[in-house]
Amino acid sequence: MVRRERASVTSGVAVVASLGLAVALACGPKPEPTVTPVTAPSASASASAAPTAPPKPPPSGMGSLPLPTAVPAAAPMPPPGVVGSKKIRRRDDAQLRACVPAKIASKDVAGELAKVAAACERAAKLKPVGAALRGSQKDDAPAAEHKVKVEAGKCYRVYVAHDGASLVVGMRDSAGDLVGESPTLALPEAGLVCFTASDEVAITVASGSGRADYAVQLFAE
Repeated sequence: MVRRERASVTSGVAVVASLGLAVALACGPKPEPTVTPVTAPSASASASAAPTAPPKPPPSGMGSLPLPTAVPAAAPMPPPGVVGSKKIRRRDDAQLRACVPAKIASKDVAGELAKVAAACERAAKLKPVGAALRGSQKDDAPAAEHKVKVEAGKCYRVYVAHDGASLVVGMRDSAGDLVGESPTLALPEAGLVCFTASDEVAITVASGSGRADYAVQLFAE
């Protein structure tokens, strides 16, 4: 009887001890969790990962401007250093170009001048302004000048005859600006020059080769 009680006690103590161990294990310190360190990205990696900014568009309206389809033709310019007269307008006439005869070598420059004027009389009924102006010109001399007066609203033409190889007749207004030049026997070659203001112009005569006697005269409508 006494042995059974001791065995029961011993068995109970063992059970209690087992339960206490289990409780101790359950309530004991928990193992710390493993932490994996996070590495910050490098500067180069950040730069490569950054999005690329899109190119800036052109200023507003620039893309819609139409491209020029053609370049306008430049206006005819006077020779370098020469300013065209602002007191004139030209009136072209193909018949006046065609009527001018070729130069005929003759010592009678006054008679040749009359022939030039008569050849163009049908194309334009022009009347002489004053008498014919005569002179002699050398190629190494400054151009000769003859002053004549013109009226506003009238149209004019100059005829010339000479016995030299070549001669250039020209005209400048009172400001020194070029009205025109011609190597033929008429100025303008193909028409008339009309003045918008009354003026005193200079008819110039220059020899291109050697010496020449000449006669020059202004005609008007």
